[in-house]
Amino acid sequence: MPPLPLKLGAFDRTDLPEVACVNMLAEPNPTSETFPMMLIARFGLATFATVGTAPIRGVFQRDGIFDGDAIILAQETLHRLSADGVVTAFTGTVAGDDLVVIDAGLDNNGDSVVRIATGSAMYKATGTNVVAETFPDSGNAGATSVAFLSGYWIGTEVGTDFAYYIEPGGSTWTPLEFAAAEYRPDKLKGVVVVGEIAWLMGDSTLEGWRATGDAASPLAPAGGLKFDVGTKTIHAAVNCRGVLIFVDNDGSVRMMAGADPAVISGYDLAQQIRETSAADIRASFFTKDQHPLYILTLGESATWAYDLGTRVWTRMESDGETYWKADLFANIGDTVIARDATSSVIYTLDPDLATDAGETFTCYFSAFIPALERPVPVANVMLDCEVGGSPRSGQGSDPLIGLQWSRNGGKTYSGLRFRGLGATGEYRTRVRWNALGQADAPWGMWLRWQVSDPVRRRFSGAMVNV
Repeated sequence: MPPLPLKLGAFDRTDLPEVACVNMLAEPNPTSETFPMMLIARFGLATFATVGTAPIRGVFQRDGIFDGDAIILAQETLHRLSADGVVTAFTGTVAGDDLVVIDAGLDNNGDSVVRIATGSAMYKATGTNVVAETFPDSGNAGATSVAFLSGYWIGTEVGTDFAYYIEPGGSTWTPLEFAAAEYRPDKLKGVVVVGEIAWLMGDSTLEGWRATGDAASPLAPAGGLKFDVGTKTIHAAVNCRGVLIFVDNDGSVRMMAGADPAVISGYDLAQQIRETSAADIRASFFTKDQHPLYILTLGESATWAYDLGTRVWTRMESDGETYWKADLFANIGDTVIARDATSSVIYTLDPDLATDAGETFTCYFSAFIPALERPVPVANVMLDCEVGGSPRSGQGSDPLIGLQWSRNGGKTYSGLRFRGLGATGEYRTRVRWNALGQADAPWGMWLRWQVSDPVRRRFSGAMVNV
């Protein structure tokens, strides 16, 4: 049989075989003509700091703001987190316990200003203090989001199509300074700035605005950037280094590729989004080792990761969970940080770490042997993978990888059959399973591997009947 490539992405839809690709990232493999792509384990997590009291409601960082420190809201207290792990609390409180939207800029004096929209109020942090602001609206409904664009502050009002703004040099919100979505009446979920465009994101529309420099009309629609696409939640709309990705009102994930909000999710992910409350959907973004990743968390049911480089979706999990507890990412210098969704811990992401703060995590991946017209004997399967890189002692010194297979379209699988990944220095180890029977027509045979040992995990492909 020809070489068997691995499935580089995940698929999980009711009544169809699951394509397992969990805790893995796809990369080109220039060292192999047989397998031009490979899978590697995702980044591990190291505990970096404990910040305040759970839940952590927001994580933000921008170079030039508060000396590059991260801004973290833990329960009702706002904190700064420095690159060397020093935590400093602001005075004042931010009411509530739900996720917030944070943005930041500089005032006319060059001092850092952070604003926080909680969904019911707007807060402003300067110096060492955070205070509630008077956010203008007729019923005092509060602010759903906030953004900073070319010196302007923009805040959206709960339940309306109004986006209030503060002009450069201003310091307070006033009822007379506002813009309203012009494409058609539509309640705004929030605003996200990407480059020179402020995207007003409504229940059923998406409209781009820009700063004009005209005192009579300082904010105006950007010509042609109007779409009949809404957003499900502002907490899943993310500026991914100049690319807007969001979950639309129909439950698809879209990416603004040029001037087109193109769908990038599959039908399986759309099904899972539909089954998740909008209040439980959130997303964030980070780049590490040239992997730009949009991380979409669906409550406690699943975490999906979209790699903007390879354009592949995979899934992430923590030990014993079906979702990844790491989310809400930011950078401090070259370091990527993330909150723990269940505690007040802040992690750093480490490409060389094979555990999550000391806990192992399991990598899963798949391949498929077709058998359309007649059964295909499967005398053996040999895996092309990293071997011999285990530690000399302790956990992972005798690493194992398990294989299961299904002959009925993924309805049921065999028990796990384990093979060794080679002790330290055993670089010529063959990872091979014999006597697997046959792939029955027309269902073929699904292969699913898993490995939990904290060793280097690189898998390029498989060969059948070697």
